[in-house]
Amino acid sequence: MVEEKAFDPEFLTRLDRLILAIKHARAQRPGQRSLGRVQGAGLEIENFRPYVQGDDLRFLDWNALGRLDELIIRTHRSERKVEISILVDLSASMRFPVEDDKAGLALAVASSVAYIAMSENDAVRIVGIGRRGNRVMLDATPFFHRRDSYYELRPFLKKMRFRGETALDAGVAEILNQRKERGVAVIVSDFLTPFEQWQSALKRLLAAGYEVAVLHVLGQHESQGTYAPGIYRVYDSETGQMRELRFERKVASLYLARLHRLVDELRTFCHRNNIPYVRAFGAENFETIVTQEFPRLGLVH
Repeated sequence: MVEEKAFDPEFLTRLDRLILAIKHARAQRPGQRSLGRVQGAGLEIENFRPYVQGDDLRFLDWNALGRLDELIIRTHRSERKVEISILVDLSASMRFPVEDDKAGLALAVASSVAYIAMSENDAVRIVGIGRRGNRVMLDATPFFHRRDSYYELRPFLKKMRFRGETALDAGVAEILNQRKERGVAVIVSDFLTPFEQWQSALKRLLAAGYEVAVLHVLGQHESQGTYAPGIYRVYDSETGQMRELRFERKVASLYLARLHRLVDELRTFCHRNNIPYVRAFGAENFETIVTQEFPRLGLVH
């Protein structure tokens, strides 16, 4: 299972190098803000960026104005501890197709996000969101604060089970009901649920003052529609319904059109709401996803 890679010492060494590279790139490109790092009255300066109308003049860098004749704003690291919740969709569709190891990929990327956040000394937890009958089930780790706690996630992840219908919206509502503290939420899901449901979940988090990031997980065959032509008995893993389907070129085209529409809708919604969107398609692409896509998440400061 690909999730074991997330605990491999060689992979973690490469992840450490990635974190350092992101820090270096951020130092070379001032003005980029990390998730959970807000402009505030903290003592530690985090970054500089050009002034825009409406900025608080208390944070104006007067030395830069005198030297460069430019209006530059200092941003400070917030003194409050950042809490990061990694929300993993435990619906049954996350473990199919089995040969794609989509579930393993979801756990691997969730673990890697946790490792990066722990490296920044943020408070991190993983929350599984599932449904058993009509009940929403939340399975959460405690908040971990240090990187030496990382391996404590391993037994928790091994016990995670993907089954039942999607409960993202109801699960997010329950999380917000249980915990009023604002923070960062990273959602790991295939988003194979009606538009209104995943949109409602994201809107709830934004309305509650959370900063949100999306990790969109799909299997390799699933994302490319590369199934051999033939007659298939298609089982809906969440509803239990069964139907027979002849998979041919026309059906493949319709399938890919619907999938591309989902991807476009989700990516557009995220862009409009300033939510980092990362594609995690294909378990075999795990390390490429981490090294090339993760810098967009904004978790390294």
